[in-house]
Amino acid sequence: MKRNKLIIFLIFISFISCDNWNKDSYPIVEKRFKIIQDSFSDAMLIRTSDNDILVSGHILFYSSNSDFIITDEKPRDSITGMKSLKYDEYNNIFEKSNFLQYWIIVLKNDSAFGPYKKAEYLVMRNKLGVPDSLKLNCSTKCFYLKGQRNDVCYEHPDSDVVDIKNLKGNKYAKIFFN
Repeated sequence: MKRNKLIIFLIFISFISCDNWNKDSYPIVEKRFKIIQDSFSDAMLIRTSDNDILVSGHILFYSSNSDFIITDEKPRDSITGMKSLKYDEYNNIFEKSNFLQYWIIVLKNDSAFGPYKKAEYLVMRNKLGVPDSLKLNCSTKCFYLKGQRNDVCYEHPDSDVVDIKNLKGNKYAKIFFN
């Protein structure tokens, strides 16, 4: 009986530890930027000084260093005919979409570059001087699991842009990527 209670307690703690997405503790990506939840329960990047939205949509992965913030994004406006669809139809199509865009934020002047398709993103990384060592290495998967959402993009991220080996915030990464 005690063992069953311990197992239930450990499972409960694992779910809580994944939940660092309450409104009081949104992830701070860099001291002036954080990821917050929007009305669709998506994660978006904002500048904290003026709450200006830099990247909206559905951020899956992000990373930063002292010079740059990089993110990918599943844009909500990528759904053809979205204005004529019912909410459930639209959301179903959106969740099944694998279309991603990429963004680069230059911290010295808070400039946002994007959205880019993957090939354009890789070119812009070089032009802007983003080091090869900076790859997307933080996942928002726990945030989406809290809302009971599933997204195939978490299961098979592109290793050209996502640092799968050092991925944070996706406790199942080792199962899927080893």
